[in-house]
Amino acid sequence: MQLLELSQERFLLVTIAGTQHALKLVDVDRVIRRSSLIDWRGGGSVQAYTMVEGYLVWIVAPAQLFVGFDRLLGRPSNWLIMLKDSEGLTRLGFLADDVRGPIGHARLGQVGVLNRLEMQTDEAR
Repeated sequence: MQLLELSQERFLLVTIAGTQHALKLVDVDRVIRRSSLIDWRGGGSVQAYTMVEGYLVWIVAPAQLFVGFDRLLGRPSNWLIMLKDSEGLTRLGFLADDVRGPIGHARLGQVGVLNRLEMQTDEAR
């Protein structure tokens, strides 16, 4: 059954710092081209923020969201990937150089799938 589910899963191909990665389509709320961002001067992991259809989207580096990024990357400006969240009017997002898809698992080839990091809230620390 797990193999059947995997074969039906859809992905977006996102290019970050010149490297292509696969992102599960079920994790994506919206993809926005050339969103206007406001720099965040508050410190921490947030780089910028923007408003998208009533949501406040906090822009963070991919290293803050996904396993396998060993460094914080600069801010490419072409695409905003807004990730799904279970509740509230805020979302997390990251910036990518390019976005393609959706595509099926069979067409991924050697492209690695991005896996979300567990986010800790202030209460959990």
